[in-house]
Amino acid sequence: MFKFSAAILPILAFCLGIMSPVQAAPEAAPKVVASILPVHSLVAGVMKGVAEPRLLLRGAASPHAHALRPSDARAIHNADLVFWIGSRLESSLAKPLSALSQKARVIELAELPGISHLELGGQAGGQIGGRDMHIWLDPNNASVMVRHMATNLSAKDPANAKLYETNGSALLRRLETAAGEIQKKVNRVKDRPFVVYHHAYGHFINRFGLTQTGFLSLGAERSPGAKRLRQIKRQILKKNVVCVFGERRQNRSLLNTISEGTGARIGMLDALGVGITPGADAYFRLIDNLTGDFVNCLSRK
Repeated sequence: MFKFSAAILPILAFCLGIMSPVQAAPEAAPKVVASILPVHSLVAGVMKGVAEPRLLLRGAASPHAHALRPSDARAIHNADLVFWIGSRLESSLAKPLSALSQKARVIELAELPGISHLELGGQAGGQIGGRDMHIWLDPNNASVMVRHMATNLSAKDPANAKLYETNGSALLRRLETAAGEIQKKVNRVKDRPFVVYHHAYGHFINRFGLTQTGFLSLGAERSPGAKRLRQIKRQILKKNVVCVFGERRQNRSLLNTISEGTGARIGMLDALGVGITPGADAYFRLIDNLTGDFVNCLSRK
C-alpha cells in the first residue's frame, strides 16, 4: 500500500484548498438612513451589532426647513432603507426622497398601521391638516415603529434577521418599562394646568394624562401676535395655569412677557433631543428629559 510521507501532507492540503469552491464574502449590512434623532435612535437599537444607521437632521436643525449637506444627499442616494416620519413633519426631505431609485425602500412611519394619531384644530408646521406629527413622544407609537423597523430590516438583510428580532424584542421591553416609570413620575402633577408654545407634545400629554389648557402659537415657526398673547394671558389667569412651556431652542423673552404678572412659571421643552448624543440610548434620554422638564416645572411651589 502506498504511504504518504509527512512532508507531502501539507502540500496535498494546499492543493485541495485551491481546488475547493471559493467561499462567498458575507453580504454587506444594509445602508440605512434615519431622518431625526428619535427615529435614528430606535433604528440604531434594532441594528445593534450589525451596523450604524445614518442620521440626517442633527442638533437644532428644523425638520420643517433644512438644507441637506452634499454628504447627506449622497447617503440618501445610496440608501437601502430610509425611515422618516413623513412629509408633514420633515418637509425638507420630501423632494430628495421622491427622487430615490427603486432599490431603496422608504418607510413613512406616520402612515404605519397601528400608529395612534392625534387630530388637532387649525393648521401649522408639524401639524398640517390638524394632525400632530410628533408621534414618537408616545412610547406606544415607538413600539409600533420598532416592530416595523425589525420587519423591514429582516426582509432586506435575512442573514441578520434573528439579531434584528432579538434587538427589537429587547427594545419593546425597555419601552414598556420606560412608559411605566414615566407614568409614576407624572401622576403627582398631571392635574396641574399649563400652556405650551405650540402643539408639539400632544402625544406625550395624552398618553400620560397631563393637563394642557392652551397653546401660544399655531406652529413652531410662527410667532403669536399681540391679540393672541392677550388671549393667552387671560386664559392663564382664569385657569390658574402653573407653567408656560416654550421650546428649548427658543428665546425666553416672549415667555417672560406672557407670564409676567400671572404667577405662572416658565419651563423649556424639547421634542427632538437637541444636544443628546445620537445612538440607541438617545430616545430614552429624550423622553426622560421631557418627563423631568414637565415634572420639575409643574411641581415647584
